[in-house]
Amino acid sequence: MRFFARLTPSQIEELKLLLKTSKNNSQIKMAQAILLVDQKQPMEMIRLLTGLGRSRAFFLRKEYLKKGKKVLEV
Repeated sequence: MRFFARLTPSQIEELKLLLKTSKNNSQIKMAQAILLVDQKQPMEMIRLLTGLGRSRAFFLRKEYLKKGKKVLEV
């Protein structure tokens, strides 16, 4: 069984704030994908809402857990 690391409450708040304040569509989609993966939403929903595939969404979440907000800079 694989360990599924979760976002901390402060990371969730940081991403939600980014969703409200960012004007960059790519950054918003990436933040949405990270939040949806963390909430264990179905991949079809994530793909429809963000346009990102499964591997990209999980990669973004993993990198965000390692490096923080720096991953979302485009």
